[in-house]
Amino acid sequence: MWRAGIGSHRRVIGEGIDPVGQGIRVRATPFTVVGVLARKGQIGTSRANARAVAALLVKVRDGEDMADAERQMREVLHQRHRLTATQDDDFWIRNLTEVANTQLASSRALALLLAAVAGASLLVGGIGIMNIMLVSVTERTREVGLRLAIGARRRDILNQFLIEATTLAAIGGAVGVLLGAGGSAIVAEALRHE
Repeated sequence: MWRAGIGSHRRVIGEGIDPVGQGIRVRATPFTVVGVLARKGQIGTSRANARAVAALLVKVRDGEDMADAERQMREVLHQRHRLTATQDDDFWIRNLTEVANTQLASSRALALLLAAVAGASLLVGGIGIMNIMLVSVTERTREVGLRLAIGARRRDILNQFLIEATTLAAIGGAVGVLLGAGGSAIVAEALRHE
C-alpha cells in the first residue's frame, strides 16, 4: 500500500547507479526506492549505531487512506521494535498534512484576532473623533452663528466640520501606521539579533 523513499543512501544500491526503482531491504522488509532527496542540514543518523535507520519518508499513493497507512506503519514498527500493545511507541510518525492544517488553523485564528483588534480600534477612534467634533461645534457656536448671519448656508458649515473631521482622522491614521510600521521593524530587528 505504501512505498518508502530513503534519503541519499547510494552506497546501499551501488555507486553510480540510479537508485530510483531499485529494490532494497531494511532488515527483512523489501522496499522500492521512489525518490532520492538532496542533502540538507544535519544527518540524523547516530554515530553510535551507524547501521540504524534514523528516519523514513513515506508517501501514500494518490487516493489511498492516510489514516490506514499510518495504522499499518505503526503496526509494523511495533512488531519490528518488539513492543506490546500496552507499551508506548519508541518512534514518531508525523503526518505533514496535519502539521499544515494546524498551521492554517492557527493563522486563521490570528487573522480573526487581528481583525477584531482592528475593528475595536476603529470603533474607539470613531468615538474619539465624534467627541472632539462635538466639543468643537459646542465651543464654536458663536462662529457658526456669525457665519449664518452673513449668509453661509447650513451645508457650508456642515462641509467645514466634515473636512475638519476627515483631516483629523487622516492625520491620526497616518501617525498610527507610521508608529505601527516602526514598532514592527524594531521588534523584527531585535528578534533577528537574538
